[in-house]
Order: sequence, then C-alpha cells, then structure tokens
Amino acid sequence: MKVFFYCVDTDARENGEHEVHRTDCALGPEDKIALGPFPSCFEAVQAARRHYRKVNGCQYCCAECYRIYTAATPPAKS
Repeated sequence: MKVFFYCVDTDARENGEHEVHRTDCALGPEDKIALGPFPSCFEAVQAARRHYRKVNGCQYCCAECYRIYTAATPPAKS
C-alpha cells in the first residue's frame, strides 16, 4: 500500500477551515504542521483534527476528502 506524507495549513481560510495537503502538493502551504504518513487523506484529516476543529482536504491533492469533513464528526463508514 502506498502512503503519502501530509501536512495541515496553520493559517485558516476565510471560512475558518485549515486545509490538509499532501506534502508534494503544488498548492501546499508555507506555514504548516507536519502530520506524517497515512494511507489516505481520511486519516490525515483526522490527525489534523488534533490541532484544529475545522479541517478540510485540499480540493486538488486530497479531492476525496474535500468538503467531506466540514461537520464536527466524520460520515459513517459504509
């Protein structure tokens, strides 16, 4: 299984969310907290929640997590 390294932006967006990025994302932030390696962005978003309440995935490098985790709890697994 391939894993990627993730980080979370320390600067919140206008809506108050902190974005999670893969560290190889062209749009990755300069000011960030390293989250570590994860098999998917879902785990990285959960790790980012240890630092910030409002977290979202980058719509480019974490598209499958973009806007999924805007609520306080993640959606139920199928």
